Amino acid sequence: MVFWGAASDEQVQAAAAKDTAGQQKLCTAAVAQWWLDLQHQIEAQSTKDDDEDDAKKPFLLQTTDALQPLLDIVFFRFWDMEHLRADGERYISVEQTLRFLEDMVRDNEGPALAAIKDYVKYKLTSGAKANDNVVAKKKEIVDARVKAALDEFDLATAVGNDDISIDALEEAIAKAKVDKVDTAITKKADETLTAAKDKEEKKVKAAQVLEDKEKKGHEIAAEKRAKDEAAAATDEKLKEKLDKADAAKAKSDEDKKTKDDKAAEAKAEEVAKAAEARAAERKAKEEEVEKESGDFFADRFGTAVDDVVAEMEKAYKKRPFGIRQKASAKFLEWTESKADSGKTITQNELNKIMNLAEADKFNEYCKELGFNVDSFDDVLGKAKLSDDEEKEEE
Repeated sequence: MVFWGAASDEQVQAAAAKDTAGQQKLCTAAVAQWWLDLQHQIEAQSTKDDDEDDAKKPFLLQTTDALQPLLDIVFFRFWDMEHLRADGERYISVEQTLRFLEDMVRDNEGPALAAIKDYVKYKLTSGAKANDNVVAKKKEIVDARVKAALDEFDLATAVGNDDISIDALEEAIAKAKVDKVDTAITKKADETLTAAKDKEEKKVKAAQVLEDKEKKGHEIAAEKRAKDEAAAATDEKLKEKLDKADAAKAKSDEDKKTKDDKAAEAKAEEVAKAAEARAAERKAKEEEVEKESGDFFADRFGTAVDDVVAEMEKAYKKRPFGIRQKASAKFLEWTESKADSGKTITQNELNKIMNLAEADKFNEYCKELGFNVDSFDDVLGKAKLSDDEEKEEE
């Protein structure tokens, strides 16, 4: 018996197929939304300073919690296709598991790759502080730049320091030349050194002339003194005159010594204050260059991270099918099948794999796709960290 208005078998099947297709679109869209929100979370984090991070709840744990409702929706969309349970636990069928893996990247390649790239960049930049090779390289770069800057500072202050010794100036010039300090400064220092040596040579000659003159004067004065003392032995007035002269000379010598001592003390105080001021200025310079060098390293490292991740994307796009197959196979290694015909996924399994706070599985999945979060050595190899490389870019 046929009832007017009842749907035919073909119509029922078509409606069911349409409904299934609609559900499948919801599945694909749910996965896309998870990727989009992951990228949004990372973008928001990139605008924060390091000291804004919540130490009690790390960023990736916050992100995992924030994305959990979306992941719940993803699982529900696929589970809702067949409503399967085993041992009281919901699971996605073999067919829908394969469909889910296709939706993860193939059918959502745009948002998936965008999120994965940003995730890998975040992991490389945020993890740099804990990577021994990166830490050692940064220290090497910062130390070298600070040393060069301080050698330049020492040379510049040495050139302007009238009290510096020739040996100290020669040492400052030698250090500066090793560090390839600005040639204009080293040239001026060389000129200052030459002038200082000439001045020192003239000073030595003048001192020798003065010494010879004083020696001759002492000899003449000694001869006269001997004669005066001999005459004073029989002349009381002359003896009194000599005693007064000796007392006056002693007083004059004492006054001169007091004056010289005060002058030397004032000079020493002046030199000490100048040295203290230079030390403070040098310390400020050291801190300034240390910060600038750290920023330089971070900037160059960040640029290299972008370059390395771009190369990862190029490598993926050369053979996406094979790479996705490997990644899907790796994903299924972490699931236990609830069916005889193939692998399935439970919500608990999905939660563990997509956990970004304890991300060994998710990181391995990304690695199988060609995006390795531990590519620190590749980044260091790509980074332009020397001044010569910096100038080449300019």
